Amino acid sequence: MNTEIFVGRLHELLKARGLTQRYLANAINVAEATISRWGQGKGKPRIKTVCDIASVLHVSTDYLLGVCDDINGINEKPDYFLVRQFITEHVDSWNDKERAGLISVLLKDEWAQIQK
Repeated sequence: MNTEIFVGRLHELLKARGLTQRYLANAINVAEATISRWGQGKGKPRIKTVCDIASVLHVSTDYLLGVCDDINGINEKPDYFLVRQFITEHVDSWNDKERAGLISVLLKDEWAQIQK
């Protein structure tokens, strides 16, 4: 994860939507101090939390993480390297349920590709 991009986009989106860190913290069920630490670049959210943040802010996770620059998450040439890098950096801190969720998503995507 490019922390600088994530932090910048998080601040930008909160401001644009007139939301506070407290609101976001309550919406995704984390402490307000946790949001503040992310904003200072002193920590990183887990992948499920990134998904929750994107949902609350009505943007794609790709946009939030800097994988693409289109706020709707549309990217003609997705940079899979960035996604792999994010997963590699964080997978060790994930629990078995989170890892199983990732595997499920990946297999579902592979199955969709096979069906085409």
